[in-house]
Amino acid sequence: MYTLQQRCYMLKCMHKYESLTLAQQAFCMQYPKIKPTLKCFQYQLKKFNDTGSLQHKPGQGRRSLRKERAAIIKPIVERSPGKSLRVIARETGINISSIYWVLRKNLKLKSYKKCLRRKV
Repeated sequence: MYTLQQRCYMLKCMHKYESLTLAQQAFCMQYPKIKPTLKCFQYQLKKFNDTGSLQHKPGQGRRSLRKERAAIIKPIVERSPGKSLRVIARETGINISSIYWVLRKNLKLKSYKKCLRRKV
């Protein structure tokens, strides 16, 4: 991902040199650790022409399903709190690690395994 400042500099270079390869070389001189492809320059130009902005659209990214899953898992845990994560995963079809994080973060519960105490 490029910062907004870097994307603006890409656009300035493309406008100044009117060539993608020259703009790429100028960008590499300014930011030597970053090597963007020509396709990246084309994408930034198209994005600017379509939207008039170089900023990311709000709401982009991965959507969290934790609240929806919490609504499914909470009644099961309230009915039988001794159920293991594997059994809950089998019943709901939700991944074990997702169930663990829902219990831990949303419902503020900790899963544990009951075991006998060892005699010392």
